[in-house]
Amino acid sequence: MNTTHKLHIFDMDGTILDSMPMWSTIASDYLDSYDIPHDDDVNKLIEAYTLENAAKYFIELGLDKAIDDIIKDIYDFSFNKYKNEIPAKPDMAELLKKLHETGETIILLSASPVQCAVAAFKRLNILEYFDKLFSCQDFETDKTVPETFINVAASLGFKPEDAIVYEDALYSIRSAKAAGCKTVAIYDDFARNEWDEILKTADEIFITPDKHKNITKM
Repeated sequence: MNTTHKLHIFDMDGTILDSMPMWSTIASDYLDSYDIPHDDDVNKLIEAYTLENAAKYFIELGLDKAIDDIIKDIYDFSFNKYKNEIPAKPDMAELLKKLHETGETIILLSASPVQCAVAAFKRLNILEYFDKLFSCQDFETDKTVPETFINVAASLGFKPEDAIVYEDALYSIRSAKAAGCKTVAIYDDFARNEWDEILKTADEIFITPDKHKNITKM
């Protein structure tokens, strides 16, 4: 077991990258393109979903397509955004570089496909800072349950209490805390209604609303 340094677990969307503007309407836009009725909060509903689970939900709503085809549609659209457009959140590249230079273990745990992370991180010159890139689907789970963070840490030889989790979403911060991890909150406009509760829950704050205003939008 590794006890000499910390495991740093980073979320991607809304944490490392300012990608939530893209994801904020992708579900409703996709369903509308096929004239599939849906609730107004469908985009918020699938926020924690993997692409596979989102595809299953779209089929439940009446979309007559195979899961793999739906995943490919969404992946193709989002991949181009990650590869060419989506910016990093403020000060995040500097934080990753500092942690890397001190020898800390840095990994990604994202609901989005790893290939999207690779494309964006290469463009932003931060890929070299990561020891591992994981999708939640690699563990057949999501961040709504503490076991996800426990299992990810264990897979790398760490106890949860030796892990620091960087997240923008309240549900992820709660799960990480319940797992025994330290949590660092990253402000994102799309979680602004939860910010007060995030402040009460997270151990530390790295990106505040004032810093977030400096982001260049897509």
